Amino acid sequence: MINIEQIRVLVDEKIANTGLFVTEISIKPVNKIHVALEKMEGGIVISDCVQVHRHIEAKLDRNSDDYQLDVSSAGMEEPFKVRQQYFKNVGRKVEVLGFDGVKYEGKLASANEEGIELEMTHRDKKLKKEITTIKQFNYQQIKQTKKIITFK
Repeated sequence: MINIEQIRVLVDEKIANTGLFVTEISIKPVNKIHVALEKMEGGIVISDCVQVHRHIEAKLDRNSDDYQLDVSSAGMEEPFKVRQQYFKNVGRKVEVLGFDGVKYEGKLASANEEGIELEMTHRDKKLKKEITTIKQFNYQQIKQTKKIITFK
């Protein structure tokens, strides 16, 4: 039977030193394997997914385990699942939902192993100017973070 650890080892073998990283590996009933990837610099391209797919397929035995394999990009609208996604998106606009139920929008100012800093700007009507504040979060305070996609 195929397990997540086995798939993780195969993926890690192939993506070592490529700038790619795993955001999710799942195996659903009847051995439907899904691997989601991202790239630290630039965007992931189909050839990245194809190479990882072929590597996994070459290492698994179809005669002993019947499976369906899907290797894809993590998706622009999907919530962040791993810390590397925070590191990659420093400087971009994000929406952070805290476990307190409050949504915060702003620029991801920084990210490290402990947490993030979110730079938020709002217009103060009394002072008639924009006010920028920094809110710090540790990862345990964050329920979900998503990129805010804008087209200019």
